[in-house]
Amino acid sequence: MIEVNQPAPDFTLPSLANGQIHFYGTEAKTAFLVFYKYNCGSCRLALPFLQKIYNAYGDAFFFTTIAQDGAKTTAGFMQEMSITMPVLLDLPPYLVSNAYGIHTVPSIFLVDTSRVIRFAGFGFVKKEILDLSDILAEKSGRPQIDVFGNAAVPELKPG
Repeated sequence: MIEVNQPAPDFTLPSLANGQIHFYGTEAKTAFLVFYKYNCGSCRLALPFLQKIYNAYGDAFFFTTIAQDGAKTTAGFMQEMSITMPVLLDLPPYLVSNAYGIHTVPSIFLVDTSRVIRFAGFGFVKKEILDLSDILAEKSGRPQIDVFGNAAVPELKPG
């Protein structure tokens, strides 16, 4: 498993929208990476709240989800869940997921502008999502958002 303070592995993946994205070829912004699978219950719980974070701060960062599913399945899932975050596809043999040491999803990474991992989280952890939202608010200079509102969510749901 890749750890905090290690260099983030570079990658090139196909985008669901079209074309390919080369991570190190993008502008050096703080990056928010979310690995997921459509049939993961913890991912289904986390993604709507991550969407709220994306809506508030996504344009200030390199923000992307990385699906471990095919294009058709992923497109249907994103539509079903009303998710508009950018999507990249990591297909078998899951080279990028393996490079990041993904052993459970969702897996979330915050990568600084020097391409060093500053946060690595696995599964749904309410406090970590709140903390990440606060970090992005501070880095963007925007107000903090109420990520969960009145939603009844568990403190933890392993992936």
